[in-house]
Amino acid sequence: MRHLYYDRSGKPIASLDEWDRLRRNPDALRVALTEGLPGSVSVSTIWYGVDSSLAGAPLIFETVIFGGLHDHKRWQYPSEAAALAGHDQIVAALREGQAP
Repeated sequence: MRHLYYDRSGKPIASLDEWDRLRRNPDALRVALTEGLPGSVSVSTIWYGVDSSLAGAPLIFETVIFGGLHDHKRWQYPSEAAALAGHDQIVAALREGQAP
């Protein structure tokens, strides 16, 4: 059975109420934030906790670019480690003036 909600460690959450309780703390949502990139761009990575995949590993983390040419471009990840690595790669590309 596929679950819809997952905690930050990737374990299924049985109810919407439990997912909501975990997300009420804004500090629990933030995985990484990089501000002040060239062109006033920011990159934010959060634990979302809702599986947006159709198959395979649950995608429960998301990175979004705010500002610049790639405004609102998004990437999704199955784990916090993958999300952090993705965040760092995106930030490095933007700092080098490359497309993420």
